[in-house]
Amino acid sequence: MAICCGLLFSSCVFVPAEDSGGSQSGAPGSGGGSNSSGMPSPELSSSPSAAVTIAGVDVDGRNLTAAGLVSGLSESGGTCEFVIFSPSTGVAVKVSRIGVQNVRSTSCGSVQAPIEKFSRGNWNVVLNYTSNSEKASSVPLVVHIP
Repeated sequence: MAICCGLLFSSCVFVPAEDSGGSQSGAPGSGGGSNSSGMPSPELSSSPSAAVTIAGVDVDGRNLTAAGLVSGLSESGGTCEFVIFSPSTGVAVKVSRIGVQNVRSTSCGSVQAPIEKFSRGNWNVVLNYTSNSEKASSVPLVVHIP
């Protein structure tokens, strides 16, 4: 699915699609499943989940901006590291900032990297969160550099 933000970015963000087919195991963190009565089991959020919420090239074309959060964890002081890498060349650009506590999540806010650091093509953006007590990594989000 593509999300285009014309006011903020000149390119689209591609959000990984969830697998709607197949079976669910019911294991913790697997999205539920069913119990012996056939009723859906509640999701267990025993570990935090990092997500890149948006990524793209700014309208002026000078920077790539990415933002993210960690759900299931509400703390300040951890490190949010955005890793933007090219699957074709292996080049990686890393930008970090400190996470900020929200009511039910940890905000990683937004980061920027100069567009000169990127070649044209598709790049993957991953958010890695690390604190004294927790670690979480997001799934890659694909962003196109025009």
